[in-house]
Amino acid sequence: ANRTNNNVSAINTADYSLITNIAVGNRPDHQGVFISTYPVAFPGPEVFCIDAGVQTGLSGGVPAGGVYGGPGVTDDGNGLTYSFNPEAAGLGTHLISYTQSGLTARSGVTVSALPAVALTLPDTLYMTQASPQTGIEGGSPPGGVYSDLFGAVFDDDNGLSFSFNSTVAIGDTNYITYTYTDENGCANSISKKIVVAAPVSGVSGLYDLQGIVSPNPTSGIVELRGASPQRIRVIDPFGRQVLAQENPASSIDLSQLPPGVYTLLAYLDDGKWGSGKVVKR
Repeated sequence: ANRTNNNVSAINTADYSLITNIAVGNRPDHQGVFISTYPVAFPGPEVFCIDAGVQTGLSGGVPAGGVYGGPGVTDDGNGLTYSFNPEAAGLGTHLISYTQSGLTARSGVTVSALPAVALTLPDTLYMTQASPQTGIEGGSPPGGVYSDLFGAVFDDDNGLSFSFNSTVAIGDTNYITYTYTDENGCANSISKKIVVAAPVSGVSGLYDLQGIVSPNPTSGIVELRGASPQRIRVIDPFGRQVLAQENPASSIDLSQLPPGVYTLLAYLDDGKWGSGKVVKR
């Protein structure tokens, strides 16, 4: 047989056949045609995160009528599609095969781990007059986003820090979350429980309302004389909010609280907070 100028170019990494006309003997008009069908390029998926869940309706193998196989692969039995479970396949790179008419094409898929994230914050954040507090950091690696339960956290959109409005959840337990997404699109989050507390001794900046708390001690209603607070919050000795009044009023009823010493926090007309102690009999 005489063969000239048979050029073959690689399309993709797979098993290919060659279709060509070859002259038989010395008579070019007598040719044998050698044909082998094959599954052509099967690109397949590239990267899935380990927590992506079962991916359905995936395809890519041609011609139709073949069967897919490999770690985490379930052929759909329709000659067209398959499902892939990243968790079942496991971390790392795996080969997914497509077999049709006894010939096979393969493509790699990588299952990526979730990025490791960390969040370091104090257990307690204290209410300050300068609210929101800005430039608070603690999440790593850099490039993530901060959030929380109560809308007290405002991400600074710089991948490093956040601002915190400590007056939103004073006395409550809050959870601040840091979420980071890596170059593969895999995301992971970590949360830190914090308590938002009234200022401790030596940490102030609040108006001193002690002189207008009356009666003090009290068995029930206590008034902030001469003040018109927009809202009042009552904090127990452990820094927990035990009572809140969100409507404008100068008094609040403590009759349902057990005896003890409480801190009254009042949000005043000028947009500042004040505090005073009251003894509940």
